[in-house]
Amino acid sequence: MSEAVKTWREWAADGSIAFWDCDDNREVLRFEELTEAIEWAVDDELSPGCDVEAVVREKFPEGLSVFGWERKEVTAQWLRWEAESLAERFSESFCEEFGGDDPLVSEEQEAELATAIAAALEGMRERLVPWQCEQVATVDLSLEELLELLRELCPSWFTTADQRPGGGT
Repeated sequence: MSEAVKTWREWAADGSIAFWDCDDNREVLRFEELTEAIEWAVDDELSPGCDVEAVVREKFPEGLSVFGWERKEVTAQWLRWEAESLAERFSESFCEEFGGDDPLVSEEQEAELATAIAAALEGMRERLVPWQCEQVATVDLSLEELLELLRELCPSWFTTADQRPGGGT
């Protein structure tokens, strides 16, 4: 089944997505579960004692989109770029501190340093967990799907005080 036709249940069970959010421009990703992101987004619109279905229908008339992110892959190209950047910064800093106007590190030495740093980074690749993520999925829930999900996830939101055990007290 292609990712474009997965249901929200399939996406919720799919473990390939690292983070979910209902804001596609979120800078800090917090929700590791699709359902957490949805519950958070809807709960933010609710007030105590409100008619949840009415609020959801008003605030999300077109339904709700949830966006999924994966951590970016640590590639050899990325490691090489980091190594070259570190070597260049070291060379500039070292020369400014100890060389005055005369460069202490030649371009060849800087390239050798970059190669050594790249080898060290490559040895650490399996332990690297990038903080950068890329958006890779969008799950669009219709209004009715959203209400179905919320009734399943948060059934207490849809009961009145009279229906709650103890009469809401």
